[in-house]
Amino acid sequence: MAADAVFRRRRAIRPYRIDVPQAGIDDLSRRLAETHWPAALGDDGWDCGVPVSYLRELAGWRPARIFATSC
Repeated sequence: MAADAVFRRRRAIRPYRIDVPQAGIDDLSRRLAETHWPAALGDDGWDCGVPVSYLRELAGWRPARIFATSC
């Protein structure tokens, strides 16, 4: 097989499936809901790291959505 074909085969998008137990998703949801968020620093921009508002938005996603994608 030519090197080009090997490279394309390795880089090809292949479907996969993950199986996350519902108990794990429930636990993650509970821990995210109980998170104690720090106060924002100044204008809550990216100068001092990831803005708290951005992290809160990410945590607000239902974890089940991440795992609900089917291939």
